[in-house]
Amino acid sequence: TNNQNPQTANVYLIGSGIASLASAVYLEKDAGVPGQNIHILEKDKIAGGALDGAGNAEKGFVVRGGRMHEMHYECYWELLSHIPSLEDPEVSVRDESYEFNERFVSNGQARLLKAGKKIDVSSYGLSFSQQADFLKLTYVSEKSLGNKRIEDWFDHDFFETNFWYIWTSMFAFQKWSSLAEMRRYMKRFIHLVDGLYKLGGVMRTKYNQYDSVVRPMRGYLEEKGVQFEMDREVVDIDFDISADRKTATILHMKDKSEILLGENDYVFFTNGSITESTDNGSWDRPAKLKGIAESGSWKYVRIMMHSIILYTASLTEVICIITTAV
Repeated sequence: TNNQNPQTANVYLIGSGIASLASAVYLEKDAGVPGQNIHILEKDKIAGGALDGAGNAEKGFVVRGGRMHEMHYECYWELLSHIPSLEDPEVSVRDESYEFNERFVSNGQARLLKAGKKIDVSSYGLSFSQQADFLKLTYVSEKSLGNKRIEDWFDHDFFETNFWYIWTSMFAFQKWSSLAEMRRYMKRFIHLVDGLYKLGGVMRTKYNQYDSVVRPMRGYLEEKGVQFEMDREVVDIDFDISADRKTATILHMKDKSEILLGENDYVFFTNGSITESTDNGSWDRPAKLKGIAESGSWKYVRIMMHSIILYTASLTEVICIITTAV
């Protein structure tokens, strides 16, 4: 696609999560696509995906997801170095966050509670054998793990240790979660293990991540002309499939309208969200367990997800970023 003219390209980003916002920034800033040619199609009324925020002072606020920042999020902090803070346009979101974390260093005093009392977590409670299993997992190949669950690797007592309770509450793992996924997290955050019991090394944005990251990014992009199309849900994509390529041709919207894709059009999408199908409970109503039928995420992606990572085609390029299976 290097022979295509970015000035005449139209880019459709499905969803307004951090992946789409980051893509829009770099498409305009580095790839030379005019902001007005970048369309972010969002099914909700609020941007942010897993970083969304909603509510008011009277009824309370809800932030469904949040990232555990740390200093080695190199690409993330580079991205935010270009985004002006809402409070001071002369200061980037990155520098605002750095300054905030110099003043407020994470030092959790109550990582685990039992019967309303703090638990001493200065020791993770791992036996020598469990520590050996932990280290072994970081060195074996991911391929060798196959479809094993975490409980297939560690002994029963491992799941009663302080380490496991801290790990599962921080990263939302269950005993039956993917062992390969746990291995990825362990390799990614191994340098923070010493301080996990007090959240050492974890960085915060000045406010919640919707107000500190999403709102500034949206403001920056709108100034560049990027089109935020809210209440616009894509429910299906037509493909022209030949022997050597798959080309997206039409985006089908929930309101029955269609977006016809031309010769120099591009589509970026992910196939899921960590906050998809969530629900809010209350003091007198439990949260509802939602299923596929109520999901706003892709319902037909199963037929593609094992074989598609990147689409490139002469007419329309489609990049499918595999994230969470639906």
